[in-house]
Amino acid sequence: MSRVLSETPNVEAHKQDLRSSLVAVGRQDRLARFGVWCCVGLAHDESVFEFLAKHAEATNVQIRQRVDDSLDQVWNGNESSNPLADLEQVDWDPDAVEMDDDAAVQGATDLLAGLSFLAKWCAEHNVERLVACAEILINRIDYLESFELIGGHVANPVDHEMNVQKDFARELVAGTLTDRDKMKYHEWLFNLGSP
Repeated sequence: MSRVLSETPNVEAHKQDLRSSLVAVGRQDRLARFGVWCCVGLAHDESVFEFLAKHAEATNVQIRQRVDDSLDQVWNGNESSNPLADLEQVDWDPDAVEMDDDAAVQGATDLLAGLSFLAKWCAEHNVERLVACAEILINRIDYLESFELIGGHVANPVDHEMNVQKDFARELVAGTLTDRDKMKYHEWLFNLGSP
């Protein structure tokens, strides 16, 4: 079982640094992009959408499209609604989950939590919600690494993620991100199935 990283001093220090960096961004429309970016990282695994489709009244393609559309809206400054509120209510019996689905279940839980924190950010504009999105992504990567589901795509994946979160936050502060940067630094996550 994966250790809970959020309790380690390294992650706690990272969260403090991240909090300070995000506060320095100033502009709320730019801050929303950080939460979207974290959720895009959480949405890298197609098995997550396949698992959700088993418990929702939609196909995995429809669910992914809805998530992508919602993230695009927030990235582009439309924070007015939460079109995924019904998806956040999807429920399943943990005792009925097959062992082969464990990683997908954990990924679905993490994605739904990230989307929920992003929706709360949109409603409250509380930086803690964005820090929570970042922490969920760090924990997801730790889970994947702990169960050897990442392979050698990057050295020290958890440290790598904390570093790229800092880099992304710095770019938010500098205003250098473009509309095409939603996957920046996370491209490797989308290639985990590749040799």
